[in-house]
Order: sequence, then C-alpha cells, then structure tokens
Amino acid sequence: KTSNFSGYVKTHSSGGRDCLFEPDWIDYSAAGVSGREELQARILEVLKEVQLDREIYKIGLHEKINPIHQPDIADRMIIARKVLQERLRSNANLAKSVELFDKDLYNFNATVGENLLFGTPLNDQFKAKRIAKQECIRAVLDDNGLTDVFLEIGKKVAETMIELFSDLPPEHEFFQTYSFISSEQLPNFEQVLARIARGNIIEERDRVKLLSLPFQLAPARHRLGVITAEIQAQILSARQALLNDMPAELARGVSFFEEERFNPEVSLQENILFGKLAHGFAAGEEQIGSAISEIIDELDLRGTVISVGLGSQVGVGGALLSGAQRQKLSIGRCIIKNPDLLILDGASDTLDKKSQEEMIETILLSRAGRGIIWVMNRPQRIDLFDHVILMKNGSIVGQGSPDSMAKHVKAEGS
Repeated sequence: KTSNFSGYVKTHSSGGRDCLFEPDWIDYSAAGVSGREELQARILEVLKEVQLDREIYKIGLHEKINPIHQPDIADRMIIARKVLQERLRSNANLAKSVELFDKDLYNFNATVGENLLFGTPLNDQFKAKRIAKQECIRAVLDDNGLTDVFLEIGKKVAETMIELFSDLPPEHEFFQTYSFISSEQLPNFEQVLARIARGNIIEERDRVKLLSLPFQLAPARHRLGVITAEIQAQILSARQALLNDMPAELARGVSFFEEERFNPEVSLQENILFGKLAHGFAAGEEQIGSAISEIIDELDLRGTVISVGLGSQVGVGGALLSGAQRQKLSIGRCIIKNPDLLILDGASDTLDKKSQEEMIETILLSRAGRGIIWVMNRPQRIDLFDHVILMKNGSIVGQGSPDSMAKHVKAEGS
C-alpha cells in the first residue's frame, strides 16, 4: 500500500514478548507529531512536497471503500453526488458528459446487464459471464418475452465478432473494445454456431453462452444496432418486475443504484457520478473530472480522497506505480522521519526538469534550519543552496557560493 509511507516511522523491540500486534508501533515523535490524526495531516504535507498528492488523489478517486467500515466517507461522497447533480441540472454542456441512472429510463452507456439489474453485482453470480445461469433471471426473461430475443442477439453478436475478429491477433485493440468475446473464445462460439446451422437442438450450455452476450452490450459504446427501442422497453419491464418482486438471491447479490445509497462495488468517482460517462463525447471525461475536483475541494474532501488512495495496493515493491512515483515515495519516506540531516543522492534524477526544480524548492523551504545534502547529475536550482560542490569524474573541480559556482558551470559549458 502507499500507506507504507507512514509505516517507515516505527519503533523496534528486541524482546519477543514485547512485539505484540495490537499496540500502536508508530513512533509519532520521530515524525514530529503527537498522534495519528496529526500524522495523517503530516503525510498530506509531505505528499505535496514530493509532488505526489495529485497522483494519490487520482488513485483514491478510483478506489472502492466499504461503507460499513467507513460510513463517514460514504456519506460525504453522497453529499458530493448531490452537489454534482445540481451542477448538471444548471449546466447543459456539462450534462452532456454523463448519463445519470434513472429507474424509469434505459441507460445507453450502461450494459444490458446493468440496465436489467439496475445495479452492480456483488459477486460472480450476477456478473455477465454467469448471469444467464440464474433461475430468477431466466424466469424474468421468459415472462417478458426476452429469452428468444436474447438468443437471437447472441447469435448475431457471435457471428459479427467471428466475421470481424477471427483473423486479428489476440492483442488487437478491438478485443478490448468488444471484451465480451476474447480471441480464445472465438473458436468455441464458431462451434456453437456450426451446431445451430446443422439444425441441432441448442443445448443448455450453448444457450447460456449465447444468452450471456447481450448482457455485456452497451449500445452507446458497441453500436451494433441490436438493442432496439422495443427491446429496451422490454428490458425496462423486466427490470420493474425484478425490483417489484425481488428474489432473495437478487437482493443478496446486487448493489442497486439508489440516490441515497453508496455503492461499495464501484469507485468513489463512480459513486459521485451516479451514472455513466457519455461515450464518444469529446472532452466529456475531462469536464466531469474537473467538476468533481472542484466539488471535492469545495467540500474539503481532498484529504479524505487522498487517505483512500493511501490504502491502495500498489503491488510487490510498488510494481503498479511508475518509476517516478516510486522515486517520489522513497523521498517522502525519508522526509517524514524528520531527520536532522537529509541526504538525497540522485533521488530526483528520474523526474523532468520542471518537476525536479519545483521539488527542490519545496523541500528546501520546508526544511529551513535543518541540514540537507543533495547530489544531482545536473545543476538544478543551485541558487537555493548555501554551498555548492562541483565534481567531475570523481574529483572536485570547484566549490563555493551558488553565484560563483553558477559562473563556473557557465564557463565550463555544462
């Protein structure tokens, strides 16, 4: 987790019986704070110093939380949702960027499965690959005349995918856009269609495969023209039937789209959005992102979102982070220990020139009155240091004030 950031401020004990799990092992005094709340505030300060706050904020927006364990955060996201909806109602251009959930309307940017369930599956039972196996779903399809319709759509989708993609390499981008059939699955669907062409009775396993395909279609994204207005109306009728007479397994397996309810199966951003980004709308995602960011700041929630981001899993050794992010995190680990002398040896060399200069200035300002030695491959912002030593091929070629060394560097042309 990125929260390992604070985990490097710890005390140590050599006695086995003293190394208990329950006690708080963080040495707050080492970070110059008195407790966990102050430490959290200090972490946010350090993230800004190393220019990692915006990145952790973005990570946090795309994370999920459990509203049972973090009800205060869930409640704040619902408040942000309501503010965004007010913005959408008053800004027609912004409103084009998102299609909100409405239990009486079909959402063209959501999948058929999401439209039918009007919610997000909590487990594999109601996810697209398995939903066609569920008795309550099959029953509502039958009752609303959708079973044969979905089978026919499944056949058309399979035929289209085979015709278009059978000769494409597995890594082709089209398999990402139409992710409901992978390159490995195409031969299986070819066999299914061949059995149907021979007039064989469709077996249950083949029915499930074909029925699963329509559930994964989002009309605005896939544009196959198979989810007609008539079918949309049938899906809405089936939705109402499910919601009005909800089977127990459905109630346990789906988090429904409700305006006053936080959905634990989608990210903070999706909870605030309470809808789907409009596919194909130029700059729509950027506009909505900016609007959400403004609302987050107005409600003083940026620190909350960053705290969620700090709990994100980033892989072994930070494998899911970029090289620059790992570098910034390492620098932050050192800074938060609040050392009397901080030594950074090439620590910012992976950053671009502007970021490196901004970081140097910020860190030097925050550490005024304490020692810092910064070894660089390029002379960046040496005017901010008290003393500068220039080295070449392992030997000192000059040292002195920033002004004199700046002239030396200029004379040397490096």
